[in-house]
Amino acid sequence: MITAEPVRETIKLYQKHGWVLRRINAPSGVINELGEGLEGVLISESDFGCAWFSRPPARGEIAWELRYLGEPPYALVEHIDENSPEFGSQLRAVEGRLREIIAARRTA
Repeated sequence: MITAEPVRETIKLYQKHGWVLRRINAPSGVINELGEGLEGVLISESDFGCAWFSRPPARGEIAWELRYLGEPPYALVEHIDENSPEFGSQLRAVEGRLREIIAARRTA
């Protein structure tokens, strides 16, 4: 069960290290509890809690990290071109991979 307080702490930790919250997928109750502080963030209601963070690259494409918001913590990092016509499908593909990894860990 994902709750708002650990999500807030995760966001703060990533921001401390220069990451910017760009998208969040979470149950509606968590989104409502988070309230303010999500300005400019693409919010999607979902049964699977995850958040997309990005940070400016040293060179090349922007680093995007998808962080699972439940336990145990897990993240995938990708370098994705935001201007690519496949950008949205690339993000969804990474989310699908994360779902598969978390499901496999739960059944192991």
